[in-house]
Amino acid sequence: MKFLNFDEVLCLSPHPDDVEYSMGITIQKHKDTKFNILCMSVGGEGDSTSNQHRIEEAEEFWKQFPCDNVQLHFHADHITAAQEYEWVKLIETTYLRNAQCIMSTSQYDTHPDHRMVGSIVMQLSRKNVMSIIEYRSPSTTKDWTSNLTIPIDDSELHCKIEALRSSFLSQIDALYFEPKIIESFHVDFYDFKRGISTGEFFRIGQLNYF
Repeated sequence: MKFLNFDEVLCLSPHPDDVEYSMGITIQKHKDTKFNILCMSVGGEGDSTSNQHRIEEAEEFWKQFPCDNVQLHFHADHITAAQEYEWVKLIETTYLRNAQCIMSTSQYDTHPDHRMVGSIVMQLSRKNVMSIIEYRSPSTTKDWTSNLTIPIDDSELHCKIEALRSSFLSQIDALYFEPKIIESFHVDFYDFKRGISTGEFFRIGQLNYF
């Protein structure tokens, strides 16, 4: 099954674990769409865990949570090492390729790196016919609302939690890596009322059909 009929999607991940935490099951469920994941840093600047090992943790996640439709790309630095226009040029010339959709974090986020990534997406679409979809991260604010939920079941969520906690060991003591917090991240009251107990959450910004 394809994700919204896309053949290829580029996922922008500000840090190792953002895409995995926020939309790992969505990627796994849509095996007929190729997901290129561009991890744009080794972690947040000033975070003592931010180093090359974080990249290895992301690679380990996809070994434990195998998906044949994933290709990983990494930049071994901090996001702030490049200006926004430099990121736009690099992504346009190197990573967009055949992508029909860009998925990223939102500007409605408490983390500055997430906001920066959210801010460059519209620039990336100005020369290209491109769909834009945001994914919810643990630091996304309550001002952000989803308009697309991908339902997941208990067994899928359990596998994802196990893979997250056994691969991203540098984050294991972080509050957002507590099992109960991960579970609560996947619950939305309004979705629950209409029969979706758990899911991954997205906001479609613009959608072009191919």
